[in-house]
Amino acid sequence: MVKVKCPYYETRSSDSKKLPTITCQNVENNLGFDIRNQIVFRCHQEKNDYAEIFCEDLYESCPYYNAIYKKELEEETNEKKKKLNQKSKGCRT
Repeated sequence: MVKVKCPYYETRSSDSKKLPTITCQNVENNLGFDIRNQIVFRCHQEKNDYAEIFCEDLYESCPYYNAIYKKELEEETNEKKKKLNQKSKGCRT
């Protein structure tokens, strides 16, 4: 059984399929389209090797993950900073 760690991973094509792919969650939500990120590989071994390295282990080092989700990660950081600032304003005496 494969143990995927990447929070954006959805599925990968089986080795019996003609096109070797890995599919990730939506790029953007609420666009009115069912958009998916799909990485296409030259062969199934390449797909399996990529999944083993990035999806199952080092997903934060995945160049695809970092390129697509950089904005989302920045937004999460900014939201945490806002919450921290709001808490610190309440501590004034």
